[in-house]
Amino acid sequence: MAKALILPALLVAALTAGCSLPPPKDYIGYVHQYQISQTQIVSPSLWVSREEAGVLRGRAYGEPLELRVEGNLIKGSRGVMPIELHVSREGNAVVARGIYGGHLKDLAICVPAGDTLAPPGEVTGFSSATPCLRDSTDTVAKMFEQLGDTETMAMLVAVYSG
Repeated sequence: MAKALILPALLVAALTAGCSLPPPKDYIGYVHQYQISQTQIVSPSLWVSREEAGVLRGRAYGEPLELRVEGNLIKGSRGVMPIELHVSREGNAVVARGIYGGHLKDLAICVPAGDTLAPPGEVTGFSSATPCLRDSTDTVAKMFEQLGDTETMAMLVAVYSG
């Protein structure tokens, strides 16, 4: 009887000791509590995976999420709400602007006129009213470098749309 209790006790001890998994091979970094890699975004409230080039699927804040990158356009849905955002370079920013869940929204990532993110970069919130964030610039710069403008913006739209 005592042996039967040892394995469950060890399992509980391991789970409560804060065991963590190593980052994936294509790991890029963190944006707040969201772990970003070339193929997925993972956090307690968001899990999104790149199933193929330009297609992101998963769950965001309890709802199904699908985003498709088509040229400079991000299309898809979160739950039953449509998403259609146009991505462009505007001055010193890469901007995703359009419809998200039936409302006009935008997300701007400040970059220099060139192809790389300016250190320190700035991220405006998904509603334009949020002040710029400055704590994830290395990760965001790597995302632009490794994924390009539109796929980076699709991943950040998933993160900042909560």
